[in-house]
Amino acid sequence: MMGLAATATMLLAFLVSWIVVRTKIHGRAILDGLLFLPHSIPGIVIALAMIMAYLTAPLSYLGIYGTLWIVAMGLIVSYIAFGTRLMNSSIVQIQKELEEAAYVCGATSMRTLLAITMPLLSPAFAAGWIWVSVHALRAFSIPLMLASKRNEVFAVLLWQYWSDGDVSLASTLGVLLMITLIPLTLLMRRFITQLSGQQN
Repeated sequence: MMGLAATATMLLAFLVSWIVVRTKIHGRAILDGLLFLPHSIPGIVIALAMIMAYLTAPLSYLGIYGTLWIVAMGLIVSYIAFGTRLMNSSIVQIQKELEEAAYVCGATSMRTLLAITMPLLSPAFAAGWIWVSVHALRAFSIPLMLASKRNEVFAVLLWQYWSDGDVSLASTLGVLLMITLIPLTLLMRRFITQLSGQQN
């Protein structure tokens, strides 16, 4: 689930950032501002808003409340602001002349994106993906309110064991969480260092 949330968040962040930085579409600044708003909203409020939305027609007919899909959507909304900030700054660093040179050589827009833009953005994308993954793995308030008994996430399960007095099992899950987070954090630092080197 954390991989799904992280991948969807960064792909959406890339799409929005590309529209904001590289296009002249009217209202793109408003779009950028709207996606930054969730950064100032507590996770509980985001979860309550999604509960109200997906338990009310017409979205209630989708039947995704209580599934991992709505949990992933809540995490995407919560972390999209970070993804767009990171991708905005990274896309700005890429000179338009590189893309224009590719067009002059006959490359299509898709080939230019895959051969030039995406490789240059890969450290930022990877750093953002790991950041979202780490936070999604330890997220508590949104999964607590949106998940069901059949779709419990790691942090909620740990809290339930602790609340039930099963300290040994809760401690074991806590150690597993730390073992998972440490290498992810080290990887993120590596990609951020690589990204800083490119910008310099």
